[in-house]
Amino acid sequence: MTRLEIQEASMKKLAPITSMTLISILTIAILSSILQPASPQKNAICCLPVFLAPIAVSGNDIYTAWTNATSTTLHSAPVFFTKSNDGGNTFAKTMIISSPNKNANILVINENISISASGNNVAVSWWTNKTGIFNPVIRISNDGGNTFANIIRLNSTAGGTNK
Repeated sequence: MTRLEIQEASMKKLAPITSMTLISILTIAILSSILQPASPQKNAICCLPVFLAPIAVSGNDIYTAWTNATSTTLHSAPVFFTKSNDGGNTFAKTMIISSPNKNANILVINENISISASGNNVAVSWWTNKTGIFNPVIRISNDGGNTFANIIRLNSTAGGTNK
């Protein structure tokens, strides 16, 4: 067997492994970037974060949730919620739907808020580092945003943990 034939045979044997390895590496890289909690989006013009207030609409009801700049008195950036029952002409009093941070030694970050509504059901989710690492959480209302059930941590192996 010539040196070229040996090299070609080696390449044929390695090609499937190399392709599979490459696919695995790309899959891991893509999943890692998808699963990483994103930090506030940066404005292309400057370096200030872009704060978003996502909305959900169900019939004539409009719901929105957002976080604001870090509050030194609350040791966190709370998640706020409000709603309108008249198509956005007026909005109810704003309420904080994230749990309070009682540990003054840690700054709790809540970010990447998402909101959805259907009929009287409203779901607000976000990422928080309250447990020491970032976890996705959700809070659900079944009465049009008047009250919310306990926060549920979504990455629990038991299918969510009420807090």
